[in-house]
Amino acid sequence: MGKIIFTMLYKIDNDEVAQTKTEKFDIIHLAAILLLILLVTIAVTSPEIIYQNILNVAKILNKIMTSFELQNNQRFDVSSIQFLTIDDFQNNVRSALSNGYRIIALTPIDKNIPEKIIAVVADNASSSINIIGGQFDKSKLEFESFANEFPQTNYFECELSENYGYVPLNHPWLRPVRNKMLFLEINRITFIS
Repeated sequence: MGKIIFTMLYKIDNDEVAQTKTEKFDIIHLAAILLLILLVTIAVTSPEIIYQNILNVAKILNKIMTSFELQNNQRFDVSSIQFLTIDDFQNNVRSALSNGYRIIALTPIDKNIPEKIIAVVADNASSSINIIGGQFDKSKLEFESFANEFPQTNYFECELSENYGYVPLNHPWLRPVRNKMLFLEINRITFIS
């Protein structure tokens, strides 16, 4: 099971704020530790520290529920990726992109299983990579395009369409990216002599 990195703030005295060492916990132990630390923190600290700790807990719980986080070049087990429903997948990708993450991949996890796709988004602030998985119906590989709102997804959606048969609905300019001959075959111009 994956490990979660967690840092908690605490107050030493009236003027000095410190933080715990960065620790790694599995999810079950983390939930119990978070609850205990949060209760103790509420009892002994100022409202500002409580607010910051609640934000830290919310960020961690959000990441646990929706994506798999890792560092660049870190090995991981594909089974640790949670594959969400189409709506949850789209909502989580939109949320990540709206919060400053940038997309670095949108592709099936395995070319032989195109209905399971991943969105890989990077967070420059923490130098981390998050993987959001989505499970589609094999007979209905379509989703609402991200490209109108987030232009950086444009080519990724075009490649999904070109290589795996996905239909990004309302895409601003769906076209072949790698296989230009596909475009030429579809739009062949016949001249009459």
